[in-house]
Amino acid sequence: MVDAADKAEPPTAYFCDMGYASYNNFAHIIENSQYFLIRCNDKRAEGILGYPLDSVREIDCHVDHILSRSQSKKKMSRPKQTDRYRHVSKSVPMDYLDSNRTEYDISLRVIRFEIKKDCFENIITNLPDLEFDLEDFKDLYHLRWSEENAFRDIKHPLCLKTLHSKKYDYIAQEV
Repeated sequence: MVDAADKAEPPTAYFCDMGYASYNNFAHIIENSQYFLIRCNDKRAEGILGYPLDSVREIDCHVDHILSRSQSKKKMSRPKQTDRYRHVSKSVPMDYLDSNRTEYDISLRVIRFEIKKDCFENIITNLPDLEFDLEDFKDLYHLRWSEENAFRDIKHPLCLKTLHSKKYDYIAQEV
């Protein structure tokens, strides 16, 4: 969907749920000059940040990583930046790492805020901090609930909690 977006149109901002938080998805959106807000769990956010979120209540920070398939620090082309390297396993899709391109620079923004007592939301984004502050993300997070409720209102009355097929034609027939 991202790769098929019309580049002549104004940039699109993709709001995605937790299952879409991956370096490959981030890279596709960035390479297509689009924006994203993707929810993620604590474990994924900690992996991106490089430290635990146990005592962190709010955060709005940038992380710059160098993605590579190699784990060998000897092969890394920027030895003074070893803390920025993140290994991407060969079993994990990463379309921008191949035999021609062994490293991929990615810049992400990690947002964390409390949505209710001791319940936190983590968002990975590439939206600029000059235009979007932490309060804006709280508002954007609440906007998505109307979409969630709309999906719930469609799924439950039609008994579409689970679909029995993966092919579009069969899904359309089932609906």
